[in-house]
Amino acid sequence: MYILFIIVKTLNRGEIMNKIIKYSMYAVALIFMFIVVVSYNTLNKEDIKTGNIPVDYDYVTDLVNSQIQQVNKIDDTNVIIRPYFEQDVDIVKSYYDYKADSKVQEQSISYYDGMYVQSTGVSYASKKDFDVVSVLDGEVTEVKNDELMGNSITIKHSDNTFSVYQSIKDITVKTGDKVKQGDKIAIVGTSNMSKELGKHLYFELIIDENCVNPEEYYDNAL
Repeated sequence: MYILFIIVKTLNRGEIMNKIIKYSMYAVALIFMFIVVVSYNTLNKEDIKTGNIPVDYDYVTDLVNSQIQQVNKIDDTNVIIRPYFEQDVDIVKSYYDYKADSKVQEQSISYYDGMYVQSTGVSYASKKDFDVVSVLDGEVTEVKNDELMGNSITIKHSDNTFSVYQSIKDITVKTGDKVKQGDKIAIVGTSNMSKELGKHLYFELIIDENCVNPEEYYDNAL
């Protein structure tokens, strides 16, 4: 019996030692974690005092790029679009440019009733009829029929910018109407001035009371 008592007591001591060792390890781990946290906070405070704050450069770069994109973003409704959406539309008569070579200038002149007339706009044509659309938001200021140029629409976009659409038919707007960029306003038609062109759109862009070459303004903001 005495021997059995000694053995049981020894085993109990072993369990106690195991518990002591286990809890000691927990305590050491907690103390280590505490030291790490305190040291990290201390270093951060020192960085804040000295200005040596760690920087996430990827985040800063993304933020800067995002801000640049927002600042440089252009309102699409202020960008001049072409007066049509069809893809297979060609220029059949160009804007008359005094600086262009003689061949280009010759192609930009119309002959009618014994007179040569310089083109102050651009004529567009296709193998099939296509819709004519407003190049910008604006207000229709005039709808009329001209003996030479056929039906005509004038739209005011701002105090200094107007667009004129001639040689058209099936007009869908009237004077005083407000139109949005891309709204259909007519279909290509014909004119007595340029019968040889067949069905086409004659388009003028007027800025500061001067007709300019529309091809130089498409996809650009006013």
